[in-house]
Amino acid sequence: MAVDDTKLLFIVGRGRSGTSLLQTILNTHPQISVAPEAQFIMFLRRRYQNANWNESRIAAFARDLWLEERMENWHLEPEALKQQLLKHNENADFATLCKEVYFQYGLSKQKKQLKIVGDKNPHYALYLKHLIDLYPIAKFVHIVRDPRDTVLSYKAVNFDADHTATLANRWNIYNKAIVKFSRKMPGKFHFLRFEDLLSNPETTLTNLCEFLGVNYDPEMLNFYKKEQDWEAEFRKNLKSPLDPQKAFRWKQDMRSENIQYTSAITRKMAAEFGYEMPEVKYAGLRRLLTVPHCLYAHWVTFLEKLIYKFPLAITAPAIAFYRKLTAPKKSD
Repeated sequence: MAVDDTKLLFIVGRGRSGTSLLQTILNTHPQISVAPEAQFIMFLRRRYQNANWNESRIAAFARDLWLEERMENWHLEPEALKQQLLKHNENADFATLCKEVYFQYGLSKQKKQLKIVGDKNPHYALYLKHLIDLYPIAKFVHIVRDPRDTVLSYKAVNFDADHTATLANRWNIYNKAIVKFSRKMPGKFHFLRFEDLLSNPETTLTNLCEFLGVNYDPEMLNFYKKEQDWEAEFRKNLKSPLDPQKAFRWKQDMRSENIQYTSAITRKMAAEFGYEMPEVKYAGLRRLLTVPHCLYAHWVTFLEKLIYKFPLAITAPAIAFYRKLTAPKKSD
């Protein structure tokens, strides 16, 4: 088994839409490995994508890889990983070395039949062109959740934005970015809804496995019994079985005013995914009133994309500072 024998997978979608849940389920499959969230491809792309490779350049790549602090969650041994990367020698290229990192993570999980390695990262929805340029035959899974539930979920955690209109616009921006590319390359993208995963998991996962080229494994539904590489309070739902009652929580838990604003902002995009939105009173006025929040959502997204245009010496500390500033706070 070698890295060249594996396919590459990216799970994308707006945060709080079930990306971590899907990642955890897929990791239960013996032939699939989806690594913990880390944006090392975007960290290193500017410096290394067009590099002339030799032993010293590969060693530098292996060193700079750990500037993405989230790589610590992968629990890989840096020197052992470097030695694996050095085996590529003059035949190295940026895409191959990045894929080797995913492959080594899969091997560390004792996956002896590994066919698919990949990444779960909501932010990669903003960088699909770069990913497709690097990996023309990679596959992408787009998971989407009712925008009202996504907004509600974000308002229950203490990171990202907090205002309903900003979050609704962010849901639009991320999903529109994915739809744009999926329409150009339909064979490369597989779409699924969070709600269908909860209510009809066997069919949903069977269809997904068919897209990925592996057989469905019923053990995937026992994901919650498995130990994870990372623990976080806002991912505590990964410790329980799939529950259809967790879908459409907005009907019980969301204020009417927030439902109206979310519906006014996301109605057109949500309809494409099969979500029914009620008629909104004064929809035009509501959208007008939320223009500042719309602009703020676009500004934040612009900054998210801009940061990787800077040299690594600026990008790495800037992102580390931002993550520290916005990190989820542990409850007492």
